[in-house]
Amino acid sequence: MSASAPLALTLPDNCWQQRWADIIRNSKTLESIGFIWDKTAACKSQRRAELFVDWLGTRVGKKTSELELALTPDNPSLITQAFKNNLWCILGQMAATLKHLAIKASGNLVTDVGPWITSFSQLEYLLLAPRGNSLSVRTSLGSLTRLKDLVLSVKQHDLVDNMEDQAALAGAGHNLSLNFPSQHPAWLPASLTALRLECPTLSTLPGCLSGLSGLASLELSTRSMLTNSSLILAHTGVKSLELSGCVPSSFVGQLSAFTRLSALSLSHLPLGAGNGAAVQQQLQQGLTELKQLKQLSLSYCHLGMFPEVVRSLSQLAFLDLSFNPQVTSFPPGDHLRSLELLAADWAAIAPEPSGLQSASALEELCLTDRPPDSDSVARVLRALCAMPQLSAVYFDTGPGTQMTHDVVLALTELARERPTLQFKSLEDCMW
Repeated sequence: MSASAPLALTLPDNCWQQRWADIIRNSKTLESIGFIWDKTAACKSQRRAELFVDWLGTRVGKKTSELELALTPDNPSLITQAFKNNLWCILGQMAATLKHLAIKASGNLVTDVGPWITSFSQLEYLLLAPRGNSLSVRTSLGSLTRLKDLVLSVKQHDLVDNMEDQAALAGAGHNLSLNFPSQHPAWLPASLTALRLECPTLSTLPGCLSGLSGLASLELSTRSMLTNSSLILAHTGVKSLELSGCVPSSFVGQLSAFTRLSALSLSHLPLGAGNGAAVQQQLQQGLTELKQLKQLSLSYCHLGMFPEVVRSLSQLAFLDLSFNPQVTSFPPGDHLRSLELLAADWAAIAPEPSGLQSASALEELCLTDRPPDSDSVARVLRALCAMPQLSAVYFDTGPGTQMTHDVVLALTELARERPTLQFKSLEDCMW
């Protein structure tokens, strides 16, 4: 089949399903469409993207309510001005039917939110995520009265979860910005129930944040301390809260007011900046009374020891203590019985892996960072034999770990005892 522009306009709907499986999620009605710029040779991936946009034009006037685009080629220059103009022209014609729009893109494809957004009046979900470019909101979103979920995410590129890459990318995106419209102080729609703002240089929250009375989920990610973090305290009724790198460690003590929280994520916070006793006290003060908490993440928080407050959180189903290399113990006990998902460093699990057996309901285990040595790998693998509910383990041992005789024996024993247990890379871990 020749890949020509005229042909793209006549491709049957199910042809995209057969040849490019990542594009169509619902091939019968095509209400939901997704496209990912693949990693094949530059000219092929560019032509493939152009063909998709041409095909997307045939959907104008038809019932398409969800559209997700991941347009992040390795070379951003592949996103030409002609491609950009064609795509936005088609999106404008589809605006009246779209309820869900997500665009993650490089190459200046998404750099501002202007008056064009008002034509998408049916939107309930909007994600705009430029990679390598800033984003400026230049108009009010108040006319989007159906909008429930808004994500504005500015990054240099998507980070990978290991300590070396995090350190190398610590300065990435220092020239990026997420700008809000000063001429429209109340630019956020009152209908919002979920908001995520993400940018390395974000230092000031929009003042109208305090007026979102229906907010149930709030996610803030930056590498700058927020100058008006007190605005967060206006939303003690949220059920899900994520704070990444944006508040001082002293803010943790004020979390006790968020009594309805079922999910809390604190990452890249300087919790280890003080002495260990002070950190433990802050966590106890802030989290002990969160009786509805089912998900807790404290990744990249420089913890110096296992957070004792976990012992008082009896409803926890998900716990993430990843990338805290100074946490070198994981005490067993009844506090682990409700856990279904656990992420922790090898350094925390390896010294006494049998302690994991207290987590009798654990279904998935994510082992982060690098194991101290091959003996540690063998000990952990043997401990997994006694965990019948465990269905998947995610880990990357790294180039320094050798497949010693002991590791091979442990793997053989585990394969015999638990033949259905899946071993996967950290990249495959979706939680």
